[in-house]
Amino acid sequence: MDIVGRKAEIRSSEVEVTDVLRQPALVNQLKRHSLLYFAGRGASGMINFLSISIFARLLAADGYGLFTLVVNGVLLANAILMQWLRIAIVRYLPIYRENRHDLISVTLAIYVLEALVSTIVFIPIICFFYNEKLIIIIMLLILLAQGWFDLSLDLARAGLKPVQYGALLIGKSLLSLLFSVVFIWLGWGVYGALIGQLAGLLIPGGLAYRLQWRGAKLVFQYKLAQQFVAYGFPISIAIFFSSLIIYMDRFLIAWFTNQRSVGLYTAIYDMLSALLLFITQIPTLAGFPLAVHAYQKGDTFGCQQILRETYLISLRYSLPLVGILIGFSHPFVSLMLGSDFVQAHYLLWWLCPALIVYGLVEHYYNRSFWITGASWRLMGVMGTAAWVNGVLNILFIPRYGLVGAAGATLVAYVMAAIISLTLSRRTFPLLSLTPDLSRLLIAFGAMWLVLIVTSPWRGIVPITARAVLGIGVYWISLMILSKRHREKQESTSSEVV
Repeated sequence: MDIVGRKAEIRSSEVEVTDVLRQPALVNQLKRHSLLYFAGRGASGMINFLSISIFARLLAADGYGLFTLVVNGVLLANAILMQWLRIAIVRYLPIYRENRHDLISVTLAIYVLEALVSTIVFIPIICFFYNEKLIIIIMLLILLAQGWFDLSLDLARAGLKPVQYGALLIGKSLLSLLFSVVFIWLGWGVYGALIGQLAGLLIPGGLAYRLQWRGAKLVFQYKLAQQFVAYGFPISIAIFFSSLIIYMDRFLIAWFTNQRSVGLYTAIYDMLSALLLFITQIPTLAGFPLAVHAYQKGDTFGCQQILRETYLISLRYSLPLVGILIGFSHPFVSLMLGSDFVQAHYLLWWLCPALIVYGLVEHYYNRSFWITGASWRLMGVMGTAAWVNGVLNILFIPRYGLVGAAGATLVAYVMAAIISLTLSRRTFPLLSLTPDLSRLLIAFGAMWLVLIVTSPWRGIVPITARAVLGIGVYWISLMILSKRHREKQESTSSEVV
């Protein structure tokens, strides 16, 4: 074929891809579910964000450091003990929709077994650390309650019930905050905050039994359980490695420095996560079950389309938030966490780009392995990143302190992105993110240019004006670039015709 003909074929295929990406059938369903998840996750995220601010002020840096070490220990244990079962539910409930009763019965049986194993594992720990037995018992109870609640959430998610999902999530967040504040006010300190978290899990967990688990029996089906383990456990190991990247630096900070430093680092990180990660997670919560449906029906391109649109939606709204957080880190931390934490505001300069890269890895490239069941490749990606992060933390924290921990996180996620991109091309090739990604980065650059030019502005009103102006420039730039791109596509389409 001559060069002119080849160019025409390429242009024609590009137009076809773009037309499919604009089809309303799947994209509209994705947007509708995303809005519902946004309502649930958004309200819950705002409550969690307020919780961080309130706990940081009530417990101060030292107390907040201990509180987060306990909670993070629970999350790490949950990642290895309970996470794999949740992953399997999301993957197999769409397939076994007609036999849902059998699936939830097996899930219940496995949960009870894991609860017994967890209790047996914790007994010698309680005996060895007898002086801290109360806090360890609370950890165990939170672990079991968190596992049950998360399973119930994912049953609602896999069943495409975003309203039920949001109601449970909001109820848990609100009750946890209210109980924790009351118990802290009663003088229980860190223990009160932890018991409040437990109470906030138990009440919606009981409601979830009526919504999701009624009629389930303790029935163990070996073949179905084997499918769960084969698919979910390697991915759970990968998520455990990902959790290590998030949480291990906090334990190393406590080891190399002190509990106060843990409180400073964790408060900044958790505040950022509450704002940023829920934005990136919402489209994924809505889109991934739809992508699984498309893949199971043999609609490979439809699956690729959903994954691409899902990630781009999350990135489109994340970038302006990142710009504001980096550009106004000092006043933002001072306002939300108080003067005790403002000395660590610079951590946002490192953690914001780290979490953006994490979103690219977790919510796009790694989905190639989730869809196809290539669990061991996913485990290899996150295991390598966790190893790099651990080594760098050990090297950097003693020398650079909290900046070293944040820098190690950024490097680890960049490493994960490179490996995941390479392996995903050999597993389940994903659609290219360009030119949409290029337009987003150009708009973000325009926003940052405005923030730099207006940096001499001081005071509450000028700072607010800077933020509004920067965000406005971002969206206007994106609209102009998108319009030019559409016009170019229409011109290309007419040339091909």
